[in-house]
Amino acid sequence: MTVTEFNGKLKSGDIGGFYIFSGEEDYLKEYYLNLLKNAAISSDGFMMFNYTAFDGMDVDFGAMREALYAPPMMSEYRFVEWKYCNIDKLKESQRELIETFAKNRDDYPTTVFAIFTVADGFDIGTPKRPSKNFKRFSKDFNILTFDTSTDSQLLVWLKKHFQSEGIDADAAALNMLLFRVGHSMRILSSEVKKLCFYAKANNLGAVSAKDVLEVSSSTDEGGDFDLSNAVLDGNIRSVYAALASLKADGTDAGAVLGMLERIYTELAQVAMLLDEGREKGDIDTLLKFHPYKTQRIIKCVNRVGSKRIYRCIDLLRQMDAASKSGGVSGYTPVEIFLSQNI
Repeated sequence: MTVTEFNGKLKSGDIGGFYIFSGEEDYLKEYYLNLLKNAAISSDGFMMFNYTAFDGMDVDFGAMREALYAPPMMSEYRFVEWKYCNIDKLKESQRELIETFAKNRDDYPTTVFAIFTVADGFDIGTPKRPSKNFKRFSKDFNILTFDTSTDSQLLVWLKKHFQSEGIDADAAALNMLLFRVGHSMRILSSEVKKLCFYAKANNLGAVSAKDVLEVSSSTDEGGDFDLSNAVLDGNIRSVYAALASLKADGTDAGAVLGMLERIYTELAQVAMLLDEGREKGDIDTLLKFHPYKTQRIIKCVNRVGSKRIYRCIDLLRQMDAASKSGGVSGYTPVEIFLSQNI
């Protein structure tokens, strides 16, 4: 089932049946699951009578069967949901039971049943080669799959998110937000709310890339943002400020060494592709980098040079091996490396 088809069912009011919400993007799964629930349960006053929730893998299937059979009270439908299910890891007898529930749904036509799977809990396969479980359950379930959105999709979504709050954000601000925060729509939604609150509190009609840097929180999706940012800029003062912050947070020196290895590995990957004559667009595609990130790394590679980057990779690997074999460890080697190579 496509989102368009799902929205059509909501609009028509013909929402009865069984649903599976699958995929990696929990934010969208939860959003559309709530749309279905709100459409099924017409009155909050009767929520306790018309809504039953099951959670995780350890569920009582007898209670689930009773919930499915129970009639709605003062509502056209009653809603039963099973959240954080991993269909692929259920016992075969449990999958057969769910199939039986679905095949007998004419016995409880006023019940809407929705299964919300964990990110890797229902492998659908591919359009040409659908998985065994997809072929099996698609006979009796409406299946919606929400994969991680692409950068272009997220940028459009972010723009609309800001506009819904009456705040504008240009391309630079949106790209900076995506680069700094990552691709989780749940986290991005929270950061948009924070930035809109900031803009309204300061009588701003729009947020800038500078506002994003000052207000939004970085995530670990691409390593530590502040350290990576400082290294790419070649700003030693910012590098030491980021290092001091990591120390204050109690980050292990080995973890910081890992961050540096990741940063320089990405620099080396881009350097090799540039040496092969690859264009920026090719690098975006091959390494699956955000275009803004690729642009910044290319700028750093051009400034530092491939040979120096490859030498830094060797030094970091030697430091890592030394720390694991009883050599000098802690922040001292990291600080020496940064002082000599930034």
